Amino acid sequence: MIPPARAAVGRAQRPASLAGRLVVLACVWSLVLIAAGGLTLSWIFSESVKRSFDERLEVLMQGLIAVSEIGPDGRLVVGSPPGEPRFRAPLSGWYWQVETPDGLIRSRSLWDTDLPKAAVPLTHVRGPGDQRLRMLSRAILMGDTVYRFRVAGETDAITRATARFTVTVAAALAVLGVGLVLAVLAQVTLGLRPLARLQAEIQRVRAGEAERLDGTFPRELAPVVDELNSLLAHNQEVIERARAHGGNLAHALKTPLSILANEAERGNDRRLAEATRRQLPRMERLINHHLARARMAGAAGALTGHQPIRPVLGELVRTLSKLHGAKHLVIRRTDDVEVTFFGEREDLLEMLGNLMDNACKWAERRVEVTVVPAQDGFDVHVDDDGPGLPEVERLRAIERGRRLDESVPGSGLGLAIVADHAKLYRGRLLLDQGPLGGLRATLHLPGQVQAPNVAPSA
Repeated sequence: MIPPARAAVGRAQRPASLAGRLVVLACVWSLVLIAAGGLTLSWIFSESVKRSFDERLEVLMQGLIAVSEIGPDGRLVVGSPPGEPRFRAPLSGWYWQVETPDGLIRSRSLWDTDLPKAAVPLTHVRGPGDQRLRMLSRAILMGDTVYRFRVAGETDAITRATARFTVTVAAALAVLGVGLVLAVLAQVTLGLRPLARLQAEIQRVRAGEAERLDGTFPRELAPVVDELNSLLAHNQEVIERARAHGGNLAHALKTPLSILANEAERGNDRRLAEATRRQLPRMERLINHHLARARMAGAAGALTGHQPIRPVLGELVRTLSKLHGAKHLVIRRTDDVEVTFFGEREDLLEMLGNLMDNACKWAERRVEVTVVPAQDGFDVHVDDDGPGLPEVERLRAIERGRRLDESVPGSGLGLAIVADHAKLYRGRLLLDQGPLGGLRATLHLPGQVQAPNVAPSA
């Protein structure tokens, strides 16, 4: 049996569920792709708006150049540039300017300000009122003179359009992300449903309701189901073979032991006869003990045994009340919960029978048997009002063949058998001071606990 501390560590280190990992990985990957897609779309839209803006500046530049000509006096004359009425509104954010040898020719929107000079043809500058502008510059040779044309427009429109597009895309992608998460949850739930059916089938086998896994499973799980069914069939075959061998061995040894007993009775050597009579029952008990261990070694690994504990306790109480009737014991059992033991009925009878019989041998007046739920199964407390055991003697009491008081009949194998059997079922036997003043034997076994029934039995 794994110690509680180590079991707790094992549970703490237990990996996350398969469904959880699939959902988390799929959601994280989907969200990363959605975020990357959103950023990419926003960048593409921003670049597209910038290109459109630059193309508009180029069209306006061509229009400005087209309406510019040299007048009769040799000076540059600029007509009204077509296509953008905001050139006429003061500080509208759209401006043009022509640098001539005689000075600057400006759009009415510039009022009394100038556009800054730029070292590159297309760049960002600060305009009137610290406006952010994108300006296109071009040098044009007309006659013998070079004229510098500049057209600029406010870039806040680009920023606003990009922001509106980003918000719209983010909202759409958020809806898409929620839909993808729901789709992932549905996909994982539906995809792992065969595992839930497989778990239910295994539980049916463990509860003894079925001997093999039945049902139709997906192609990926079918080999696992086949292997599990083969393993169950092999385990059952091993158990049956072990039982057959055990029965054959018991039958084969019975006749030689009977012959030895008869020879001891007819022999002339009284000391040999007495020793033989004393040892033959012990030999028989040891043989039965190890045959039971061999049977349990196979049965404890099987998943098919399931035994309600209440009928077993009732049978033991009736049997032990008659067996120890001379002591007029009060044997009380409290099984407020419906408990099913995962194992063989004979093994449960042997373990509880040894504990309760031991309690009856040492009890003065009372023996109490209590069944309580426990982690990974249930506990059976067997208490008596006898003399009990000192702490140093409790571990020695479960050693095979150890008898702490020769005045009480027995072979010394009872508690050892219980401890060995419990260990084979991954359970344990603990001895402690009981609430009645005597010994408390606590047997922990694997099982299933159902809804409580508040009416105790006596």
